[in-house]
Amino acid sequence: MTRPILKLDVAVLSRLKNTLGFPKLIVAGRTEVFKFCVMQLVGPDLRSLALEMPGKKFSPPTAYKIAIQTLDRLETLHDVGYLNRDVKSQNFAIGLENQSSIIYMLDFGLTRRFRNDDGTLVKRRTSGPYVGTCPFLPLASAMMKDQAPKDDLEGWFYMIMGDICWVPSVV
Repeated sequence: MTRPILKLDVAVLSRLKNTLGFPKLIVAGRTEVFKFCVMQLVGPDLRSLALEMPGKKFSPPTAYKIAIQTLDRLETLHDVGYLNRDVKSQNFAIGLENQSSIIYMLDFGLTRRFRNDDGTLVKRRTSGPYVGTCPFLPLASAMMKDQAPKDDLEGWFYMIMGDICWVPSVV
């Protein structure tokens, strides 16, 4: 099954237009050969930055700031009715130059709606696909269950706190 990855990125970024911590969508379209999406350029992702740190981890004050901002990005995504389903340090990046203190959420290729525009919940499936990245994978996904906002929070917790699947923590 192929997923409409760019379509999801465009839908989410369009919905979160002018929202702090989400790259601006500049243009999206298609040619006869390919589809494309151009968005605001951001800096390095959190995993790359962590690997440059002593002990390959952020200092406690920096980790705290990262935790607050990444949790805020998840809350914002949930507020507009989407699940991320792939919360990991590689999907968050810092801004460039005077925006280097802002953390941006990236890569919405695995997102899924859980709430409609009218506020009603999308009917949950009895089972769901294995979706996510092992070190940050919520239990529901590992058990092939449909994910909910709580599962994004579980993945966020794994990202922030540490060693899951024997992978060194990055935050």
